[in-house]
Amino acid sequence: LQGRQLDLILTLHSHRRPVFLRGPSETLRAAFPSVASGL
Repeated sequence: LQGRQLDLILTLHSHRRPVFLRGPSETLRAAFPSVASGL
């Protein structure tokens, strides 16, 4: 879970907007397609 939280934090900083309002899986899929494919 910590790894996913770090990915979400990195996504938040990279987009500079409240990506947490979207589902975690959607956020990871949009920001890290290669990582999402492995989930």
